[in-house]
Amino acid sequence: MQLNRENINFFLNDLDTPITRVINRIIIGLIIIWSGILVAATYQIPDNINLIIDVINITILLIFVVEYHFRFYLWIVNSTIKDENTYYLILDLIAILPYSLAAINPILIYWLGWLRILKLLRFIHKQFLFIRIPDEALIFSRLVYTFFAIIFIFSGVIYQVEHPNNELFSSFIDTVYFSIVTITTVGFGDVTPNSELGRFLTILMILFGSVLILPQVGDSIKQLIQSANKVSDSCDPNSDVQNQDS
Repeated sequence: MQLNRENINFFLNDLDTPITRVINRIIIGLIIIWSGILVAATYQIPDNINLIIDVINITILLIFVVEYHFRFYLWIVNSTIKDENTYYLILDLIAILPYSLAAINPILIYWLGWLRILKLLRFIHKQFLFIRIPDEALIFSRLVYTFFAIIFIFSGVIYQVEHPNNELFSSFIDTVYFSIVTITTVGFGDVTPNSELGRFLTILMILFGSVLILPQVGDSIKQLIQSANKVSDSCDPNSDVQNQDS
């Protein structure tokens, strides 16, 4: 099969055929595995298993580098700067960029690598998981994803900053616990960052949570009210009479 623009666009962006749905599900699975590798790296792993994980990590990276070049090619020949694909392309670049910056400082892989979860945003749309969903379900899906992404990214970065000198952040789960307690404003206070950078990242996490999550909560409530009103109107026999009179 000739690898041209139409074929690349078909395999990466079409969701109406079984083979393209399988390809996109594989990409989603690889993103989840790739993100999970970072979590696994925060624990003590035997050297032989760690070697296997490194091979998987590099393999997935190479796959996503190739995918990025294909998507960049499609963007060049098809898209304009205002196309939403531009934003997805930037997120794809952010996911693989830390490995390019590793030549400057290898620790950037562990600091910026947590941003790779943002690649999933491309797949949260009207055909979420390749099944058409209503608007209210789409809004809720994006809300859940935003909450999860903020927790995942900031937990990972705060862990990298705090765990060398703060025993309260001895594992990734401890940091996730801290992030959830903080962003939900429960604030038990039993786990707190010691470093200035850790506290600054905590402030950023709270701000991002407020800016990104609260508006989506409002949209979800608004959508639910509109859906409830539509159901109420459809069940009200007087509404048909009023419409006829008008």
